[in-house]
Amino acid sequence: MPGEPAGLFAAFSKFGSGKLKWADVLQGPINLARNGFTVDEMMEIRIRQAKDDIAKNPGLAKIFMDNGRYKVRGDTIKRPEYANTLERLAKDVRLANDLLII
Repeated sequence: MPGEPAGLFAAFSKFGSGKLKWADVLQGPINLARNGFTVDEMMEIRIRQAKDDIAKNPGLAKIFMDNGRYKVRGDTIKRPEYANTLERLAKDVRLANDLLII
């Protein structure tokens, strides 16, 4: 998990214009994680290709499976715990900066 927020913060730190606040940058990813997105054909194919890895990893299974069934086209993937993490990072830029040190 630290890779994605760390990448966002690194890009924000290096390329940010100063016009947007860190919390504003994270609002889109927070909304997407909380409200979810619909699995499309390409995502369904990727899930099928990775099914063995998904089945072995409880964290991935929680995202890409429902009650032992792999997500398919038309299903929604939501990540509320990730949204909560991003919200914490949005409120405290020092936490985000610490990810770059990890």
